[in-house]
Amino acid sequence: EDAARAYDAAVVKSGRKDRLNFPPTHTRDPTAAKQRVHGVTKITSQFKGVSWNSACSKWVAVLWDRELKRARHIGSFESEEDAARAYDREALK
Repeated sequence: EDAARAYDAAVVKSGRKDRLNFPPTHTRDPTAAKQRVHGVTKITSQFKGVSWNSACSKWVAVLWDRELKRARHIGSFESEEDAARAYDREALK
């Protein structure tokens, strides 16, 4: 969690438009958001690199590999936070 918060601080300080791991609390509910898209409820994550996989009913962490120019699957997790931690560990390698 400390690494994710340090990343967020660096992004905010630099002025980049990257997605934050911990969005400001005044702009978003800290729980996963549910959005209605074309009549279907879509669950979105509050963390970068984390998404809901409805086929297996788990949170999935995916990291974009710039060298290979493709997405790299990190794993499937029961909780959104576990997926975010796995993403952070892989991103720091």
